[in-house]
Amino acid sequence: MPLIGENVVLREVRVDDNPYFQMLRNDMETQGFNQSLPPDYTIGMIASQSSEKKFSFERVDGNFTIEEKNSGIFVGRISYSGYEKRHTAAVGIALLKDFWGKGYGYEAHELLLKFLFLELGVRVVRWYTTSENIGSYKLAQKSGYQISVRKPEAIFKSGKLFDMLMLDLIRDDYFAQHPELTDELRLLP
Repeated sequence: MPLIGENVVLREVRVDDNPYFQMLRNDMETQGFNQSLPPDYTIGMIASQSSEKKFSFERVDGNFTIEEKNSGIFVGRISYSGYEKRHTAAVGIALLKDFWGKGYGYEAHELLLKFLFLELGVRVVRWYTTSENIGSYKLAQKSGYQISVRKPEAIFKSGKLFDMLMLDLIRDDYFAQHPELTDELRLLP
């Protein structure tokens, strides 16, 4: 079931997305926090990430392709991981550079947050980034995240040290920022 927004669609990952995922994974800018050297991921390596997953009713993660709604053009990927039933999940996003700063990441992220809070009932969503990734940090701030952990000089990137940031978005803060939505869990006895 796709998640549909005004300008983007979050849909299931398909095999024909793998060349784009490879491009994102091998670009030291777009993989941001998850750097692995050398950036030499092959299509086979990327394909094995999804083919090795086994079906389960107890999912702990979800991966989505972000595409432009009207054109169907690949924009990037977004995922949640570390899902603990009705407690926490961490979110990650990577966009092709052509789509940076145009609102696609924010809209995709807001669609995923709505799914996590309304459908999965999480209480906290986590966002990891680095102090040098200003775009990521601003997106998290705009969505209401607060820094919960700062690890000074924990990330070495491009010959420099940067702080690792863990930001949290608490359920109550999310619904306060979205008065058009109702927190059904608050209504339970």
